[in-house]
Amino acid sequence: MVGMVVRASCSIMAALLSALTSVAHAGDQKVVVAYGCSDLVVIGRLKTTGGDLLHDQSSAEPRELVYAHYGTLRIERIIRGRSKSHRVAVTYSSDPDIRSDRFRYVLEPAGEGYIVRNLTVPPFRMRPLAKRCEPSLDEASTTKAHAQAAK
Repeated sequence: MVGMVVRASCSIMAALLSALTSVAHAGDQKVVVAYGCSDLVVIGRLKTTGGDLLHDQSSAEPRELVYAHYGTLRIERIIRGRSKSHRVAVTYSSDPDIRSDRFRYVLEPAGEGYIVRNLTVPPFRMRPLAKRCEPSLDEASTTKAHAQAAK
Protein backbone atom coordinates (compact mmCIF):
# COMPACT_ATOMS: atom_id res chain seq x y z
CA MET A 1 0.00 0.00 0.00
CA VAL A 2 2.81 2.41 0.91
CA GLY A 3 4.60 1.60 -2.36
CA MET A 4 1.51 2.54 -4.39
CA VAL A 5 1.22 5.90 -2.59
CA VAL A 6 4.93 6.65 -3.16
CA ARG A 7 4.67 5.74 -6.87
CA ALA A 8 1.55 7.91 -7.25
CA SER A 9 3.29 10.82 -5.50
CA CYS A 10 6.35 10.44 -7.75
CA SER A 11 4.13 10.42 -10.84
CA ILE A 12 2.32 13.56 -9.70
CA MET A 13 5.63 15.32 -8.91
CA ALA A 14 7.06 14.33 -12.32
CA ALA A 15 3.96 15.70 -14.07
CA LEU A 16 4.16 18.96 -12.09
CA LEU A 17 7.87 19.41 -12.79
CA SER A 18 7.29 18.73 -16.48
CA ALA A 19 4.49 21.33 -16.59
CA LEU A 20 6.59 23.92 -14.73
CA THR A 21 9.54 23.35 -17.07
CA SER A 22 7.39 23.88 -20.16
CA VAL A 23 5.91 27.07 -18.66
CA ALA A 24 9.41 28.38 -17.88
CA HIS A 25 10.55 27.73 -21.45
CA ALA A 26 7.40 29.31 -22.89
CA GLY A 27 8.06 32.43 -20.79
CA ASP A 28 11.62 32.64 -22.13
CA GLN A 29 10.44 33.13 -25.73
CA LYS A 30 11.22 36.57 -27.12
CA VAL A 31 8.38 38.82 -28.21
CA VAL A 32 9.32 41.22 -31.00
CA VAL A 33 8.11 44.81 -30.53
CA ALA A 34 6.76 46.43 -33.71
CA TYR A 35 7.03 50.15 -34.42
CA GLY A 36 5.76 52.48 -37.13
CA CYS A 37 8.08 54.15 -39.63
CA SER A 38 7.28 57.60 -38.20
CA ASP A 39 7.60 56.44 -34.56
CA LEU A 40 10.35 57.51 -32.20
CA VAL A 41 11.96 54.68 -30.18
CA VAL A 42 13.90 55.81 -27.13
CA ILE A 43 15.18 54.83 -23.73
CA GLY A 44 14.24 57.32 -21.06
CA ARG A 45 12.46 58.21 -17.85
CA LEU A 46 8.90 59.50 -17.62
CA LYS A 47 7.63 62.04 -15.13
CA THR A 48 3.83 61.96 -14.96
CA THR A 49 2.35 65.41 -14.38
CA GLY A 50 -1.37 64.66 -14.46
CA GLY A 51 -4.17 62.45 -15.63
CA ASP A 52 -7.89 62.11 -16.29
CA LEU A 53 -10.24 59.20 -15.66
CA LEU A 54 -11.39 57.64 -18.95
CA HIS A 55 -14.21 55.51 -17.49
CA ASP A 56 -17.05 56.53 -15.20
CA GLN A 57 -16.53 55.02 -11.75
CA SER A 58 -20.13 53.84 -11.61
CA SER A 59 -19.66 51.69 -14.73
CA ALA A 60 -16.37 49.96 -13.89
CA GLU A 61 -14.79 47.97 -11.12
CA PRO A 62 -12.14 49.97 -9.24
CA ARG A 63 -9.35 47.73 -10.54
CA GLU A 64 -10.59 48.16 -14.13
CA LEU A 65 -10.37 51.94 -14.17
CA VAL A 66 -8.22 53.34 -16.96
CA TYR A 67 -6.67 56.79 -16.88
CA ALA A 68 -5.26 59.06 -19.57
CA HIS A 69 -1.99 60.35 -18.16
CA TYR A 70 0.31 63.03 -19.48
CA GLY A 71 3.82 63.97 -18.62
CA THR A 72 7.35 64.67 -19.77
CA LEU A 73 9.71 62.01 -21.05
CA ARG A 74 13.41 62.68 -20.56
CA ILE A 75 15.17 60.91 -23.44
CA GLU A 76 18.46 59.29 -22.48
CA ARG A 77 19.09 57.50 -25.78
CA ILE A 78 17.41 57.54 -29.21
CA ILE A 79 17.23 54.11 -30.84
CA ARG A 80 15.08 54.87 -33.92
CA GLY A 81 13.85 58.18 -35.32
CA ARG A 82 14.78 61.77 -34.54
CA SER A 83 13.82 64.27 -31.89
CA LYS A 84 14.67 67.96 -31.68
CA SER A 85 14.58 67.86 -27.90
CA HIS A 86 15.63 65.47 -25.15
CA ARG A 87 12.45 66.30 -23.23
CA VAL A 88 9.15 65.55 -24.98
CA ALA A 89 5.49 65.73 -23.94
CA VAL A 90 3.73 62.35 -23.90
CA THR A 91 0.31 60.93 -23.16
CA TYR A 92 -0.51 57.33 -22.30
CA SER A 93 -3.40 55.20 -21.09
CA SER A 94 -3.01 52.83 -18.17
CA ASP A 95 -4.49 51.95 -14.83
CA PRO A 96 -1.58 53.07 -12.60
CA ASP A 97 1.00 55.79 -13.21
CA ILE A 98 4.17 54.60 -14.92
CA ARG A 99 7.13 54.56 -12.54
CA SER A 100 10.01 56.92 -13.24
CA ASP A 101 12.36 53.98 -13.88
CA ARG A 102 14.33 53.64 -17.09
CA PHE A 103 12.17 52.07 -19.84
CA ARG A 104 12.21 51.71 -23.63
CA TYR A 105 9.36 53.64 -25.25
CA VAL A 106 7.84 53.43 -28.72
CA LEU A 107 6.32 56.86 -29.27
CA GLU A 108 3.76 57.76 -31.93
CA PRO A 109 3.86 61.41 -33.08
CA ALA A 110 0.75 63.35 -32.05
CA GLY A 111 0.62 67.11 -32.58
CA GLU A 112 3.30 68.78 -30.45
CA GLY A 113 4.06 65.60 -28.48
CA TYR A 114 3.77 61.83 -28.59
CA ILE A 115 1.48 58.98 -27.56
CA VAL A 116 3.14 55.99 -25.89
CA ARG A 117 2.49 53.07 -28.24
CA ASN A 118 4.60 50.56 -26.29
CA LEU A 119 6.66 50.45 -23.12
CA THR A 120 9.27 47.79 -22.40
CA VAL A 121 10.90 47.14 -19.04
CA PRO A 122 14.52 45.93 -18.83
CA PRO A 123 16.04 43.59 -19.87
CA PHE A 124 15.23 44.90 -23.35
CA ARG A 125 16.78 41.86 -25.08
CA MET A 126 13.75 39.81 -23.98
CA ARG A 127 11.53 42.08 -26.12
CA PRO A 128 13.71 43.12 -29.06
CA LEU A 129 12.59 45.64 -31.65
CA ALA A 130 11.51 44.41 -35.06
CA LYS A 131 14.30 44.65 -37.63
CA ARG A 132 12.19 46.97 -39.83
CA CYS A 133 9.44 49.48 -39.20
CA GLU A 134 5.83 48.57 -39.99
CA PRO A 135 4.19 51.05 -42.41
CA SER A 136 0.81 49.55 -41.49
CA LEU A 137 1.21 50.93 -37.95
CA ASP A 138 1.50 54.45 -39.39
CA GLU A 139 -1.71 53.89 -41.35
CA ALA A 140 -3.53 52.70 -38.22
CA SER A 141 -2.11 55.45 -36.01
CA THR A 142 -4.22 56.85 -33.22
CA THR A 143 -3.89 60.43 -34.45
CA LYS A 144 -5.00 59.54 -38.00
CA ALA A 145 -7.98 57.62 -36.60
CA HIS A 146 -9.02 60.65 -34.54
CA ALA A 147 -8.61 62.99 -37.54
CA GLN A 148 -10.73 60.73 -39.76
CA ALA A 149 -13.41 60.41 -37.05
CA ALA A 150 -13.62 64.21 -36.77
CA LYS A 151 -14.40 64.56 -40.53
